[in-house]
Amino acid sequence: MVNCKEKAASIKGPVFPILTAFDESGDVDFLSIEKYVEFLISSGCKNLMVTVGTSRFNLLTEQEMLDVNSCVVHAAAGKAFTIVTTGPLGSERSAIKFARHAEDIGADAILGVYPERYYGDDAIAGFFENICKSTSVGVMVHMAQMNSGAARFPATLPYSVDLLERLCEQENFVGMKEESNSPALIYEYNRRLKDKMTIIGGAGGMRAYLTAWNWGQPAYLVGIGNFLPQIEIDFYKHLCSGNIEAAKEIVFNYEGPFFSEAIKAGWHPALKEALDYMGLMSACEREPLQRLEGDARERVRSVISGEGYAV
Repeated sequence: MVNCKEKAASIKGPVFPILTAFDESGDVDFLSIEKYVEFLISSGCKNLMVTVGTSRFNLLTEQEMLDVNSCVVHAAAGKAFTIVTTGPLGSERSAIKFARHAEDIGADAILGVYPERYYGDDAIAGFFENICKSTSVGVMVHMAQMNSGAARFPATLPYSVDLLERLCEQENFVGMKEESNSPALIYEYNRRLKDKMTIIGGAGGMRAYLTAWNWGQPAYLVGIGNFLPQIEIDFYKHLCSGNIEAAKEIVFNYEGPFFSEAIKAGWHPALKEALDYMGLMSACEREPLQRLEGDARERVRSVISGEGYAV
């Protein structure tokens, strides 16, 4: 039987985060989520991820979060590697509940979001070790900067390589979504950990992956691939075939123009706006998050319509 670490090692290239769809009243539109997952699968996407930011978990109830996780896994129907997530806040008991639910619904892995401030590595290690021991599903770290809870530490801290190596001792600890935005740290993670866990770059899209690829990082979270999946698939194929110039052209001609406008407008609502333009999902949001309006909306849509690049 293939173990969790071996399964996670199959994650290569683009990983596609799943947006939570809402209707005009702000209710979760599960049918639209299902159709969107089916669109990605039919487009050749092999790795899907539910993640607290893109999937709007800050706006959902606990039951809605569990239901979104279930919706994505069931819609994928075993045709892609599915990673779900815990909630952004809550106790260790809550995280364990999410992990056991992930196992029950047949997810391949779950991202654990550490909910507390930093008071030392032992508390973080215990949190993830206890999640691992509670379930047989693959467990991953959602690796974002942590706020310090004590004056003896810096104001913000990343996960240390030593801490992650400790977690790798757990049989079903399989990797991380990496969001340090630090080239030096990304290099060090890959240098010391790429043979022990699966590292998914969580920020910077294809442009960041051009560098991380050279360090042996196996996978990255897409940006424009959410509405143009073939672009990201082609990019990764070019890297694998050694056609680096073709990969760079995709970054320059497609990712760059959209990122420029989307980041100025606000990444998450801009991405939803792009999906709306492409007919993949309504741009409706749940308050207090609001849909892009006015000039910001038009500038994002104009990139996709052809002023920035042709689709």
